[in-house]
Amino acid sequence: MGAQLEIAELVEPLHGGSSLPWRARGSDGREYVVKFAGAGGHGEALAAELIVSRLARWWDLPVPACRPIALPAAFRRVGTDEFWDVLAASVGANLAIDFIAGATPVPLETLEGSPRLLADIEFLDRLFRNADRSALSDNVLDDGT
Repeated sequence: MGAQLEIAELVEPLHGGSSLPWRARGSDGREYVVKFAGAGGHGEALAAELIVSRLARWWDLPVPACRPIALPAAFRRVGTDEFWDVLAASVGANLAIDFIAGATPVPLETLEGSPRLLADIEFLDRLFRNADRSALSDNVLDDGT
């Protein structure tokens, strides 16, 4: 079993989301979208997102891979005092989602030609009570492929 993945560097904040996501570089050199346990729905929400992500991938839905990522206790101070409070509350396990460079938001209505995909998304959202997908934020990205 490999070494535990850790946040090596916070690159830039990403806009939107109660978990205050950041683009970050992991200890493996790869980039991730990191969601912090000390923000939003806390660790329980991130654990649920990890489970749903793995279920969606098992179901062959086109979602990026997720995995736990650790924030070391000795991480250097960055950002505002408020963000630092979030980091201090996030030492330990957080959520890393593979970063997709150049991905762009896609409104759900543009997926109308894929009724099966829309039905699968709706089913998982209802099953797991996903409050993050709304008219203001579809939470669907196009990776350009």
